Amino acid sequence: MRSSRAAARKAKAAAKKRAASLATRKFAFEDMINGDPMCKLADLKVVRHYLRFVDDFEKDAVYASTIDV
Repeated sequence: MRSSRAAARKAKAAAKKRAASLATRKFAFEDMINGDPMCKLADLKVVRHYLRFVDDFEKDAVYASTIDV
């Protein structure tokens, strides 16, 4: 019983860490685009829209319709 609780706590902690890491990567990516002097405000808005759909930078091929953008 205790080992299952400990495993559940570990899994929850790992999920929190992954979520924080993903958020950090999203913010870093947005900052990189925002820091580009050639990037216009409309470009940044498109990047922000796509970042909402990213769950994993390594695996996701993000799609958003032109109507949504």
